[in-house]
Parts: sequence; C-alpha cells; structure tokens
Amino acid sequence: LMGYLDLIPGLGLSNVARNVYLHVNKVPHFPNAWRREVENSVGGPNAWIDAYGMLAISKLRFYSESMHETLGHTNPWTELNFPVDRAKRWDPLHRGVWIAARVLLAGHLLQAKGDRVAMHSSVEVRYPFLDEDVFDFLAKLHPRWRLRGFRDKHLLRLLAERWVPKSVARRHKVIFRAPLDSFHMEPEPLFVAQLLSEESLRKTGYFDSAAVARWRTDFRKMHAGSLPRLSVEMGLMAVAGTQLWHHLFMGGGLADLPQWSAVPTPAAVEAGTGSTAIPVTKS
Repeated sequence: LMGYLDLIPGLGLSNVARNVYLHVNKVPHFPNAWRREVENSVGGPNAWIDAYGMLAISKLRFYSESMHETLGHTNPWTELNFPVDRAKRWDPLHRGVWIAARVLLAGHLLQAKGDRVAMHSSVEVRYPFLDEDVFDFLAKLHPRWRLRGFRDKHLLRLLAERWVPKSVARRHKVIFRAPLDSFHMEPEPLFVAQLLSEESLRKTGYFDSAAVARWRTDFRKMHAGSLPRLSVEMGLMAVAGTQLWHHLFMGGGLADLPQWSAVPTPAAVEAGTGSTAIPVTKS
C-alpha cells in the first residue's frame, strides 16, 4: 500500500506516511538520507523497492556488527546499470516494473520458482506473457491500462471478461506464498534449530545470534498476516536460508544435513586437469 503513494503526482507526504507507519508498528527503518540515495540510483521513487524493503529491513534486525562493518556503506542498486536519466522521465509504475523484471524475473521467478520446479517434474513450460510480441505490446502501454485506481492488471481483466464471468475476471489478487512461520512453530524441524543455534550462528558470523533467538520467540506475539510479522518471518527465513547455503557450500558443520563437495569427472581425470567438477553429497 505504501508504494501507491509514489503513483500520486505531487504527493509530499510520502516519506512522512512511511515513517509514521513503520514507527506505529515498531518496525526499524533506514534513514531518509539512505532512501533518497536509493531513489537517486533508480531515477526516482519506486514502489517495488518500497514493497520489498520490508525484507531489506531484516538487515537492521539480524545482521551482526561484523557483517555491517564488512559491508560498510554499499548501495547495490548502482550495480543494476539502471538507465537513470531516462528513468527520471518514466512513470513511477514503469520504474517499478523495470526493477521487478531486472531483479526477480530471471533468477527468482523463472529459475527458482519456474523452470527448476517444472523440470523436477519433467515438465517444460512456456510463459505467454514473455512472448516477444506480447512483451513489446505491453511495454508500450500507458500506465492507466496497467493500474486503474487500486485495480491491477486492468487491461488483462477487461480481456478476460470476454471468456470468464466478471466475478472471476475482477476478483482481488491473492498473494501466493509458503507459510513462512511453519519452520519456527512447534514441532520445528531439527535442521532449522541446528542452523539457527547460537553455535552455528557464531560459526558463520553473518547474524546476531541474540537477535535471531529473540525474534524467533517474539514474532509469535505479532498479529498473524500483518506486514510487520511478515517482515520478521521473511527475515528469519532469509537467515535460515543463508545458514543452509553456508552449510552446503562452505564446509558444513552447522547441521545434520548433507553438504556439497566436488570430485573430478572422468574426463577431467583423463586430461589431468581435475578442473571440471560435479556435485556429490555426503553425510
């Protein structure tokens, strides 16, 4: 919802509204100067960054002091090669779409949530909205055909009304996500407890073990389904995921789980290089 403030021309209360919302819900937030620096990196206010900023807040909750010191003042948005000068003339909605496609589309939506899942079931999928002709057509659409008031996918819904009942074509979008709190409710999986133990967190050094332990308990007191609780749940999942990645690829020792190691392929052994590796697991 906070992101929609960027779509209202001339609205000067945007930052004030965000800060009030975060303060009321006792959510940590980045300084306004940092927000302005990020906006300057992407040509102006960006609703997509606002939305996913709820996950970025987890840096303030969970990073260890050494992690903050190592990262220093790093602005990752400058690494996207965003066309800043052109983007300053774009509608805020178009800036958000560009960022979403650049950050999420290839590695997250298509690979992690698309091709990897489909190919696991021996299914090869096709994405109609990524058809080049469809993509070129949609890229030229005026924002009012994309977002009409608070109704998204406006043109798609109008098209859908030709074939499906209006009640279906106009129904509200429902978020599709896994139950993130399931890894922290009783009985929790043993590997989660091991990955998030004080010993394992101190081994990796990425996260503040005291903060992780506190939020694993305190998030249960927050209103289920609320944005503040979702932010904490996503942060805890990111901590667990990072710990799991470290265990798998950085030597193990954090949980009773397999870890990745590399062995030379027969071709590499024959060539005497040993440079080509395939993954194997060991307990």
